Amino acid sequence: MKFDFVASLCVLLDVLITIKIASDSLQEEGLSLDKAFQLIGEAESALGNKRTDEHYGSLLDEAKAISETCGIEPNFGRKRIRRRKLLPGEETRGEHQEADVAFKTNVFLSSIDTCIVQIKERFAENRDTIP
Repeated sequence: MKFDFVASLCVLLDVLITIKIASDSLQEEGLSLDKAFQLIGEAESALGNKRTDEHYGSLLDEAKAISETCGIEPNFGRKRIRRRKLLPGEETRGEHQEADVAFKTNVFLSSIDTCIVQIKERFAENRDTIP
């Protein structure tokens, strides 16, 4: 098992806990539409508030603590640089990223942004029904 996996699980757990609160409340019997959309908005804003460097750092600290107790080296390790053949006239792009920056961009921020977009898309049609 690698540290990447442990850190991914910490990110997933954090996102699911945030969404579960709204999910459980939305399944209550007798919930009004305005309260439902308020809960959805709160979940959306709570996810948006998690997109900070401080929150990312606390998740990494949690992942490091878990990995140390499991005997896993608490670092992302080296990533292989992906070589890409350039066509004539193409310029090289800086495709090399540090492993922790790549994880933050490709996993942490991507997971949160995907959840926010899905919440907006799934409930966008119904938001217009409540003034």
